[in-house]
Amino acid sequence: MSKILAMDSSSVSCSAAIGIDGKIIAAQYINNGLTHSQTLLCAVEQVLALAGTDIGDLDKIAVTTGPGSFTGIKIGVATAKGLAYPKNIECVAVSSLEAAAYNGIYHKGKICAVMDARRNQLYNALFTSEDGTLLRLTSDRRIDKNELLHELDENTLIVGDASEMFHGINILVSSQEKRYVNAENIIQIVESGGGISVNHKKLVPFYLRAPQAERERFEKKENQI
Repeated sequence: MSKILAMDSSSVSCSAAIGIDGKIIAAQYINNGLTHSQTLLCAVEQVLALAGTDIGDLDKIAVTTGPGSFTGIKIGVATAKGLAYPKNIECVAVSSLEAAAYNGIYHKGKICAVMDARRNQLYNALFTSEDGTLLRLTSDRRIDKNELLHELDENTLIVGDASEMFHGINILVSSQEKRYVNAENIIQIVESGGGISVNHKKLVPFYLRAPQAERERFEKKENQI
């Protein structure tokens, strides 16, 4: 029997879920404007209680490690590391974009996962789906919206928290309830062999650019030269 705790706090929402042998036993999804530091652990405690299991019974802890919100990713990774440490539970790092793309797993055509990277750019990856399995067309990347549009067609499905940016264009945009990352998707990805298994000590955030504070320090230093 395989028990997996999955978590996500990489964007505006956060979620947690328990899966046993691929079946979702309990799930919590929160998008109420509160910070993930206030909500993620509460969601984890709730799904553990609903599933009637304890941290020590888990076989894996899966978490989205990016790209996305720097603060949100840090909270998710730190929470996973802290929970895994006492029993040395295996961790699985999952791409936030892949978890978003799973919302379109039954779409016949390109699946375009997009997250807001600020400064008129997007975090993005392109996928297709075959027999219920996501197949990558690109790696996770940071790209300008206009540049991305050249790679899409009218049968492309847009998913992710930046989907609103594509309304009014001749492209399919996912509905609100099928737009955001959720922990249930993470479990399905892990059960199908996706994600990267690591020891909790080696679980780290995946950033496609330096955090804002680091960029500002660099820019200030450059201006002083």
